[in-house]
Amino acid sequence: MKKSKNPSNESKDKIFDRIFKENAYMFMPFIQQNIGMKIKSYQILPAGLPRTIGRSVDFFCKITKEDGTKELLHVEFQTADDYEMLERVGEYHGIMFRKYRLPIRHIVIFLGKGKSRMRTQLREEEIYRGFELVNTNDLNTNELLSSQVPEVIILAILGDYEKERVEAVLRLILGKLKIAARSDAELKKYIQQLLLLSKLRNLGDIVDKIIQEMEI
Repeated sequence: MKKSKNPSNESKDKIFDRIFKENAYMFMPFIQQNIGMKIKSYQILPAGLPRTIGRSVDFFCKITKEDGTKELLHVEFQTADDYEMLERVGEYHGIMFRKYRLPIRHIVIFLGKGKSRMRTQLREEEIYRGFELVNTNDLNTNELLSSQVPEVIILAILGDYEKERVEAVLRLILGKLKIAARSDAELKKYIQQLLLLSKLRNLGDIVDKIIQEMEI
């Protein structure tokens, strides 16, 4: 039989962590004063994060400011430095923003002795600003076909070409793959990759037909 959990056996940090989580609201006036924000009201939100993260945040709420605008407020309490705190908060940010689609204010309140040495800002090269989008429909089919790399040649099936050229493009792809392959096994691998990509353009039947005609 498991022994009941005795608070006296908890580490001091865990006790403080639990206390501040349960009484986070007491810091609201302090937070308003320090971030220069007047909060009209706030609504506590679930603090749990997905199981893959395996932890929960200390305090999380949706606030309504005096001007009526809404945003999220996330607070963490630290009694000791956590040198991965910046990365942790960044991880939380993505999860919170994806779910609520509101601006988020993150605050870490350091309760330990002395001054915290935790980083609070990302370096320029660490900042996530979005991603680059490559649209395969815009790829130049002729350039792809002029490559000597089989994996690049195969991508020509996804490129920019007129519907009337479908069979011609596929024959060129298969012909080049036949030349580039160093063995029957390698050629079979490339054809399987081509068949897989052909399904994205509903060209599987045409590819099969041309493979039979070319006796590959």
